Amino acid sequence: MSAEALSLAWWANAAAGRIVGGPADSLCERVGTDTRETLDGVLFVALRGDNFDGHDYLLQAAEGGAAGLLFEPLPEEQLAELNQKFPQVGLIEADDSAVAYSRLARAWRLFKNPYVIALTGSVGKTTTRDLIAAALSRSFRLHRTKANLNNIIGVPQSVFAMPPDTELAVFELGMHIPGEISRSSLCTVPDLAVITNIGTSHIGNFADGQDGILRAKAEITDGLKEGGTLLLNGDDPYLRRLALELKERFNVVFTHISHEDPAGSLAASHPVYETARVCREAGPGSSAGRIYTASQVDLNGLHAEYVLVQEVPEAEGGFSRSAAADVRAPAPGAHHVMNTLFAFACAGELGVSMEMARTSIMDFVPTGNRQKISQHGSYRIINDAYNAAPESMLSAFELLEGLADENNGRAVAVLGCMAEQGDAARELHLQVGRDLGRHRIDRVYLLGAESKFIAEGARETAPNPVISCYDDMSALVDALLPQLEAGDNILVKGSRMYAMERAAAAIEARAGSEAGAPGAASGSEG
Repeated sequence: MSAEALSLAWWANAAAGRIVGGPADSLCERVGTDTRETLDGVLFVALRGDNFDGHDYLLQAAEGGAAGLLFEPLPEEQLAELNQKFPQVGLIEADDSAVAYSRLARAWRLFKNPYVIALTGSVGKTTTRDLIAAALSRSFRLHRTKANLNNIIGVPQSVFAMPPDTELAVFELGMHIPGEISRSSLCTVPDLAVITNIGTSHIGNFADGQDGILRAKAEITDGLKEGGTLLLNGDDPYLRRLALELKERFNVVFTHISHEDPAGSLAASHPVYETARVCREAGPGSSAGRIYTASQVDLNGLHAEYVLVQEVPEAEGGFSRSAAADVRAPAPGAHHVMNTLFAFACAGELGVSMEMARTSIMDFVPTGNRQKISQHGSYRIINDAYNAAPESMLSAFELLEGLADENNGRAVAVLGCMAEQGDAARELHLQVGRDLGRHRIDRVYLLGAESKFIAEGARETAPNPVISCYDDMSALVDALLPQLEAGDNILVKGSRMYAMERAAAAIEARAGSEAGAPGAASGSEG
């Protein structure tokens, strides 16, 4: 690293900006965007948002001790005022401060030089991110994306939040429109990139549907180092197609959930095996074509269980296979099998023992309202109110049906509709309804404008589904609570715009009032 590293001139060059005032040799070891935080020695970046403009706070940042300011072109009189009042503050002008912020984060990531894992996908990103971090946390000084900082501003914030001793960083890359993941990938420069699946989230923003979503998710390879590792869901046909397109540039590795033949052998007829063979022959890395497979999968009970098998294509055409671990996922459902496979695969690619990864994964607890199963009085609630897409709806229905069967109770679904589906909204909600009707779910309460399509779809696959549709949460809750019965298993799920956690809170409150009622079974009365 050159002697001028971390000087304002170095930062200006990284941002493709221009020094327009003040000293160029002042050192800045921190970058900030918020004047409410300590700014001593900081390079302050003036970002624009829907409800704020950092350019309104340039004087405040300089008065607060910032060593430098980065901003978009200012009126001549404002620039002259800054130079006159704060000659000790370096001034950097950039055409677009948000783009410059991403470039600064890229420079910081390369300067600190940890090993970087970046991941994206239509559903399951945050849980997979946290599972990967859990699997590697005992082997590395690790930093990961906090909360939901996965957009084009949040990702740079996460990069700058790395502690000084970070050895490995795990970044989640989200998107709403094309180009966002590319920018975040170029910002984080991954050594290993993960794509969990190509679903239908945000499909309304893509004229060509899932092909457009595939292109957008594939942008994660824009910053992936040449010869780096690309970890893909081998059960997703879109991602198998992507693997064949990128097999010569990257070390492509797969995850796969096996459906064994009647003799109990791994079913090598699945398309992932042929794709893996081709990637093995063309790939630049020693583990190209490796498959991390879940075999002997058992989805009964509160934890999904399986045997982890590592499969590697051999020159003569077969596969060498070795059982690596007996796994109990921290939550039920086939989607958690796939999520944990990504964590094991990352651990395996970084040389972490499967036993150490397994121990850490089994201790994992999901964050936020993501399929949290809890008992409240006589009700078992699956709180999955964080978000919704057709794929995650289906996995939630499978989980609800399994829990109801295990507990000999009713299955009740309280669902909000899905957002950002565009012209595909009707068909996707019909699809959700058809999936719903194929499962043993006793009562369904739906919220939102497209709920009629879910009901319509359910009637195609179920003879007489008990479904009610509502326009507002209060009406739904008023109808739901009196109909609950002891022993009910209740799924609460929907897109963020519907805030379905309010329904979960109402059910929990009812359970609490029932527990405190005279003669309630929770007391010591006999």
